[in-house]
Amino acid sequence: MEGLPGVLANSVGGNCGSLGNLASGLLRRDNMFSGKKVIVLGGAKSGISAAQVLVKLGAEVTLTDIIPLHKMPEPDRSALQQMNIRLVTGSHPVTLLKDADLIVKNPGISPEIDFLQSAKEFGVPWISELELAWLVTSAEVVAITGTNGKTTTTALTGEILACASRPVAVGGNIGIPLTGISFGKGPEWLLVVETSSFQLQDCYQLHPRVAIFTNLTPDHLNRHKSMENYLAAKMRLIQNQDSEDYAVINLDDPILARQSFGRGQRIGFSLQPGEADCYT
Repeated sequence: MEGLPGVLANSVGGNCGSLGNLASGLLRRDNMFSGKKVIVLGGAKSGISAAQVLVKLGAEVTLTDIIPLHKMPEPDRSALQQMNIRLVTGSHPVTLLKDADLIVKNPGISPEIDFLQSAKEFGVPWISELELAWLVTSAEVVAITGTNGKTTTTALTGEILACASRPVAVGGNIGIPLTGISFGKGPEWLLVVETSSFQLQDCYQLHPRVAIFTNLTPDHLNRHKSMENYLAAKMRLIQNQDSEDYAVINLDDPILARQSFGRGQRIGFSLQPGEADCYT
């Protein structure tokens, strides 16, 4: 399989066997999706936004959703059909995988469903809408994650940065699909993004300039199966950071305080003075 340059020939761990190669193979460039057959798995706001952006980038897009067509809101259905996006509803037929290059997955869909298990057998990798949003923008990203406080921190960060001299957009796991606001944004833009573990577990190249961790306590273990897996999903946020990036950490959280946080510059905050870089 050619293109999406090279990544689709080398799929990744847990996701087609070796999706760890996704970061090095899937390059951010204008024509990366041109002519590719992409399945958007799951509709809703994020799926519709992803499908629309992919069509603008020249992809041949199929959106599949488990709900019947008549239950899809008419404005959504019309918008997709007007862009020549193929709709397959009521089920996720395995036959869609035969000539697919990539799947963009709704974060609410479990990676354990039969369709994605079949995708592994067909060698079709998948990424999240969050990863797609990163791939189609040149903006700098400030990404927030944690078990609690993500939405408040995202909104507050967006308001603070809006006072700066650069344009700011806010989206992600707060009801605003990120692909819709990230697409076409240049390097002068700042994107403030709330990210969930469900989104992050299907990210491989996401590289935020600033990553903020509010806290970490057991959550979503019915999906992640263990606290270790939950932590691993969250830590994908900083896996591609380098020495010019920043990881902002709640040092009062015992789990976060024990983490090394990769190659980025760690900035710790706390309610108490001491080893933290800042405190309140």
